[in-house]
Amino acid sequence: MELRLDELSCAKVMILVENRVAKENLLAEHGLSFLISYREKNYLFDTGQGLVLINNMKNLGIKVSDINGVILSHGHYDHGNGLQEILALNSELEVFAHPEVFIPKYSDKKVNLVPRGLKVKKEEIQNFKPIRKATEVSAGLWMTGEIPRRYKLEEVSNKFKREVAGQIQQDNFIDEQAVFIETKKGLVVLLACTHAGVINTLEHIKSLIGSQKIHAIIGGMHLINANQKRINETVSYLAQLNFELIVPLHCTGFNALQAMLAKFKDKVKLRQVGEEFIF
Repeated sequence: MELRLDELSCAKVMILVENRVAKENLLAEHGLSFLISYREKNYLFDTGQGLVLINNMKNLGIKVSDINGVILSHGHYDHGNGLQEILALNSELEVFAHPEVFIPKYSDKKVNLVPRGLKVKKEEIQNFKPIRKATEVSAGLWMTGEIPRRYKLEEVSNKFKREVAGQIQQDNFIDEQAVFIETKKGLVVLLACTHAGVINTLEHIKSLIGSQKIHAIIGGMHLINANQKRINETVSYLAQLNFELIVPLHCTGFNALQAMLAKFKDKVKLRQVGEEFIF
């Protein structure tokens, strides 16, 4: 894959849903949603739990009629349950996701299984676009497809389960995907929850783009419960990428954030609902 530098235009990424907020009339929740504005098109990447998305869009001046499509990263409630509210306002929107996002998902609390999957059913989506491999959703805007697992250190916690044909099994998040955008400064990578692992995800993206630079990494990195060894190895890996911006959000965790701040200093930006990045 080669970047078409002569064709690239400004990319804007706005945080619509996140765990933190400090702006008037905007709300926070445990979840994540981005608005990607690029080449005169607008895409939602994830939709949060659905408790605050419509409020935040309204108060940020974003209409559902302005949205060209919705990309879902994986089938967890805090990333996809806002889809129902969006489709209620525009049922014809295209929805891009792995076909297994609809499989019931749970967290194993030892005493019981707590549902963590999506409320929306595949049959309720008029224009569902199943994505299993790296796909250009719109010119210059990519979904990674399924992410190969190469690093044992990034094994998924056994607390995550899914239900297939009535059987509860380990959830290895084969449905999880990231997004990357081509810009003149390099790639802008958007991570949703990164259950597949930061290293696995970025290595997969590198395998798709060859020698092209990763300029920015924004999103949830699911290091909130990671041990220090994994955090240290993740930070060491990131240091080799020579990126210019990293924005840890959502499920990254305080310990990982501190390690990134110590290593990358002012390349780390702390952001919240309503803030945007222009590339």
